[in-house]
Amino acid sequence: MLSRAELRLPISRGRRLTSSLGCFAACVLFAELFVLNTLTVSAQSAKRIRFDVVSIRPTPADADPYKGGGWGSSTDGYHMRIMPISVLIMNAYFPALDRTPNAIRNAPPWLTERFDVEAKVAPEDVPQWSDQTLSVAQRNEMVQGALQAMLVDRLKLATHREPVEVDGYALIVSRRGSKLKEITPDVPTSDRVMKMGDGAMGVWTATEGRNGYWTFYQTPMSQLRQFLQGNILKPIVDQTGLAGRYHFALKPREFGPDDHPAEDGSDRMDLDALGLELKPAKIKSSVLVIDHIEKPSEN
Repeated sequence: MLSRAELRLPISRGRRLTSSLGCFAACVLFAELFVLNTLTVSAQSAKRIRFDVVSIRPTPADADPYKGGGWGSSTDGYHMRIMPISVLIMNAYFPALDRTPNAIRNAPPWLTERFDVEAKVAPEDVPQWSDQTLSVAQRNEMVQGALQAMLVDRLKLATHREPVEVDGYALIVSRRGSKLKEITPDVPTSDRVMKMGDGAMGVWTATEGRNGYWTFYQTPMSQLRQFLQGNILKPIVDQTGLAGRYHFALKPREFGPDDHPAEDGSDRMDLDALGLELKPAKIKSSVLVIDHIEKPSEN
């Protein structure tokens, strides 16, 4: 499986929250999120883990989020550096590729202040925490469960969900029809394979500059939907009606000097080559409303 270092964008050592990702290399960033934090599905046999030691400290005023900022799991815990607590809440309560702007409501002003978080599991829990045989869904549930427990314990966080309707896209078959083929070629076994949810797999191929493309194997439309959503940060619903598993390459769209790419990046990928398109739509979603939260004291 691809490592976090291999999936990181060259423009930053960590994940940037406010910069424009630009270019199709954004797929690399969200692939990393996909590996670490994809859809939440019950892990029936896994023990629910809580962090044994937690440190939450305000970030030094001179720290640069573009030089060392980011978050992620380690072999024995979780870290977040030079990032606001709002990012921690998003990581704890939202699947990575189902995150959209303004998903947290009733947030106090200090939620945008930057903190450094270091959390470690107990020594006896390290084997499970670092178990490479866990599925993406199982690992996601384990990490999110530990983060949620930490937020409740240390910040006294209380929340509830509210339904909303937001601007997004519908993934549909274009007028010329789908060009996808239900074929199942041999799946690569190299360490460049990204294991997605529902048995889907992808392989990243780098090209000149910061571009590249993904080749997907055994991939249903549900997984393509999530992958696309992670790249444009707007909700997407699958309305293709395609129920199979497909093998295809997803490449960047080539823009001419007179073209005007969409600001949200919804036209970055050449979906037309697959006989698909994204159509603007109103999407039913939900937001996380904060009922109570206490600012962490330095420890």
